[in-house]
Amino acid sequence: MPAIKSDSDIPLLLTALKSLFRAQGLRYEDIAVALDISRMTVKRYLSGKGLNLAVLEQLCRLAGVTLLELSELAVQYAPPRDEQLSEAQENALAEHHSLAVLLHLLMAGWTPSEIQTEFDLADHELVAALGYMDRLGFIDLMPGNKVRLRSLRHINWSGNTRLKRSFDRHLKQHFNKDFDDPEVRWRYRLVKLSDASLRRLESMFEEWSRAVHALAQEDRDLPENQCRWHGVLMATQPVDISEVRTPSFLAPTDPDSPAVPIR
Repeated sequence: MPAIKSDSDIPLLLTALKSLFRAQGLRYEDIAVALDISRMTVKRYLSGKGLNLAVLEQLCRLAGVTLLELSELAVQYAPPRDEQLSEAQENALAEHHSLAVLLHLLMAGWTPSEIQTEFDLADHELVAALGYMDRLGFIDLMPGNKVRLRSLRHINWSGNTRLKRSFDRHLKQHFNKDFDDPEVRWRYRLVKLSDASLRRLESMFEEWSRAVHALAQEDRDLPENQCRWHGVLMATQPVDISEVRTPSFLAPTDPDSPAVPIR
């Protein structure tokens, strides 16, 4: 198979395939033994190099799906586009933060079994949550707790009023550490921007968000003890700099500071 074109769907198929292998606990070594090929060849195939239809069907059989079923699963990894939530869906996500987390992970390619293991969920808890999501129209729940995302592929979380209020509460709880905490990584710029630049900045946020997602996808193959959960926030807001023009601005911010006031 020639080099993968930028508009090819092959990367989506391979992403879905690797997700299935992870869910079954199959490593490169296991796949190599099953197909009687080298580990390096497996890595090449799963990166799209040297892959042909016959090999892809072999990999599908090993994953327990047909090529058509893999194609259906791969749709969820397509480039995101914002889609409108129904009122019932928006209310459910706003009222149940755990449901929003579950949906976020499913849209990121996590399987129900991976989520169950990660959060130590009992079988009945997982089935209840998935059944609720099915009734709301987020997923199609299939036998064996397999799921297929419906038309919804990407949610603009900040574009829904109720969700914005809900996330506001949770973000304030999450980002409550002092910024001098060594575990908090952050950057800050005070800038003066036009409306046009703000629109460009928002597009950059979206691109960077996808880059962060790509990093997380790469790290899913790493051992559990090498990864931790992190909240990543990109934000901008207007700043009132009127205090710059007042005499008090020249005084040290900390009243106990040994710094000499600027004269």
